[in-house]
Amino acid sequence: MKASTSERGLKAAEQAVARIHRDPSLEHSIADLARHCNLSPERFIAFFKQHIGESPGAYVRRARIEFAVKMLRASPDMTLTEAAFASGHSDLSALSRSFKAFYGTAPNEWDRRRRLKNYKNCQASAVNNAYLWKSLPELPGSRRGTVSIRRYPAMRLALMRIAKPTIGDNLARGFDRLEAWVIEHGQLRDEFGFMGLSYADLFSSSPPAIDFTLGYPVDANPLPSGPVVIQEFAPFTAAVIHCVGQVDDYIKAWDQLARDWLPKSAYVQTPMPAIEMYFSDPRPTRMAEWNMDCIIPVTRAGHRD
Repeated sequence: MKASTSERGLKAAEQAVARIHRDPSLEHSIADLARHCNLSPERFIAFFKQHIGESPGAYVRRARIEFAVKMLRASPDMTLTEAAFASGHSDLSALSRSFKAFYGTAPNEWDRRRRLKNYKNCQASAVNNAYLWKSLPELPGSRRGTVSIRRYPAMRLALMRIAKPTIGDNLARGFDRLEAWVIEHGQLRDEFGFMGLSYADLFSSSPPAIDFTLGYPVDANPLPSGPVVIQEFAPFTAAVIHCVGQVDDYIKAWDQLARDWLPKSAYVQTPMPAIEMYFSDPRPTRMAEWNMDCIIPVTRAGHRD
């Protein structure tokens, strides 16, 4: 069955997003991204804006600076110049200008162990209070939870992008829509198989702009349709912490994993998205109670002091 124009546009936009995050250091010009998606530049820009919510250029700039921030936080010994080139900035000056534009401060003035609470784009009053920066904790002296290293097999996921997941009931309605698609295509499992995937960083991304996708494991039969795309993930190694509790609890779990454990570990984050693997349905509690693994794909690096 021939895909609709909307479905082709969604697939192209998601292909471009995956390509950008796979290696932010590449040029990622409009012409290159459009050619990768077999589209004219004009058509590609229109599809990208429709399905992602911002222009390709704006998305690339945001993805690069957030990737730089994640690297700098996770790697205390990385220099600003190294982060600039690894994240696709032409030089240190380009990184500094972008950092200042997004976060309102110079990168050499940022304490990497602290959140970027002056992020200029974090001004949306309609965001769920649990996601507001004032509610995020600074690093306390004691921590709960144990981080483990696990190996995950290859995954084939049906993916649905959720626009503005922290606002209103957008996330709950996303669960409903993806579940309906899974049932329609005969893929529903006995266990609760939903996952959340994001390239964004909770501690440097504006909540309204958080890049979030719901996923569900599927077999080789269903084809993408409507708002759903199918993506394969190769086997990977990840740092994992389990969390049971309310929104504040899982924010603290991510905080421990990304801002406390990772910078001190012998591992670095890979370009894969971070994953939330859910073990129970949060909808009966109006998205207030969560039981999940917080997962950061990693690769081993040199040991740090």
